[in-house]
Amino acid sequence: MKKPYYLLLIVISVLALFLGGFQYTKMINNKPSREIWVGYNYLSGFPERM
Repeated sequence: MKKPYYLLLIVISVLALFLGGFQYTKMINNKPSREIWVGYNYLSGFPERM
């Protein structure tokens, strides 16, 4: 991979992290619903369930 691809990858990953964090905080501030945490706990325990 050449250098411009690394730069593009870094920019895209930072943008994705920023958008994800923004959606996360927006979700928490509006109404923390129980279903989201159930899904989060289910996904975080995924390797043990296989």
